[in-house]
Amino acid sequence: MNCFKLVKSVLDEQYDAIPGKESEKDDAIRKKLDYLSSKYAKLGSGGKHEIDYADTVTRFAYIYRYVTSHADYVCTLIDDTGLAKLFDEKKVNISCIGGGPGSDLVGVLKCVEKSGKTPALRFTLLDKEATWAESWYDVSEKLSTMTSLQTDVSFLPFDVSDEAIWKSHRKYLNSKLFTLLYFVSETYCLRDKAAKYYEDLFENAASGAYFLYVDNDASCFSDWFDGLWKASKIKLVEGKSCTIWTEFGEEKKDLGGYYKKFSDPKLKAQIAYRVLQKP
Repeated sequence: MNCFKLVKSVLDEQYDAIPGKESEKDDAIRKKLDYLSSKYAKLGSGGKHEIDYADTVTRFAYIYRYVTSHADYVCTLIDDTGLAKLFDEKKVNISCIGGGPGSDLVGVLKCVEKSGKTPALRFTLLDKEATWAESWYDVSEKLSTMTSLQTDVSFLPFDVSDEAIWKSHRKYLNSKLFTLLYFVSETYCLRDKAAKYYEDLFENAASGAYFLYVDNDASCFSDWFDGLWKASKIKLVEGKSCTIWTEFGEEKKDLGGYYKKFSDPKLKAQIAYRVLQKP
């Protein structure tokens, strides 16, 4: 499955939803690409740097620049760390914490298809920004033209800084795999409140469940996250820092006219990752 082709189909819908003439849309998107870059650069600097994804233009900019590469990182790491063994089962539940943009979802799908395995996959995308659901509402229909995998995708509005919200949701904790893809860095500014959520996640996740953490290779994020899981019964399976590239087979030009109008989507990153398991 080519991630760029799936992302292109989602981008087309997002682009159509942006008001204005083509030139006005494009100018707005370029500004939001700069906005996201600026915001991400400040996530570890202290203070609050929450990013507003409610705006359609912001979501388009994020999907264009980041979703394909982030999905590919997930696929690569699942393969390289042995997590693909999870897909030997007939049914696998996956919870994507902060997974509204869809990167985790696409990455898992690509990995499963590459493996030739055919488990039934149930995804729960948990994210504070409910409008991400608009981007992936009909993902199963889109995937039907690209893969034969059986998938079920649901979206759960979720705020890790609000205990009254996250504590009311329990069923997703029965997942076999939890992904935290560039999510810890975004909750770093809320760590006084968010820490309680992570404590609950590690305490109540199903026995045997795995966690895949991927984030920027900045010590402030990984040190905080490491302190959280080490305070629980969670065990480290594998983890390190590395440079990671989008797979060669992913062709940027599959993004069509968007590739010509906007700067390159993200193709490599310096990351830190952890694979954890609950005994």
